[in-house]
Amino acid sequence: MKTRTENYVATLPTLTAIEDQMILESIKASVRSINEQNKRREVWSKRFDKHCNEVKWPRYRVTIRARGPIDGYKYGYGGYLKLAGGSRFDVYIHEIR
Repeated sequence: MKTRTENYVATLPTLTAIEDQMILESIKASVRSINEQNKRREVWSKRFDKHCNEVKWPRYRVTIRARGPIDGYKYGYGGYLKLAGGSRFDVYIHEIR
């Protein structure tokens, strides 16, 4: 399946099922771990690498977007919805700048 963005990770059919919650929590835990490692690398490079010009390692965040039919529109699907109104949910990982 071709995606529109490189940040797309998964589509979850619902956020109430335990399996979907576990998938979402594992994605969040992975991103949290990556952010912690990158922060340690920055601290290490500032402390021990004299030739380093303050290298900034990227930080990431998890974004959840609700998808589903939009009431009142002729063409059904599209756009972003509030989480309570979604029939499925897309998960993205974005770099914080």
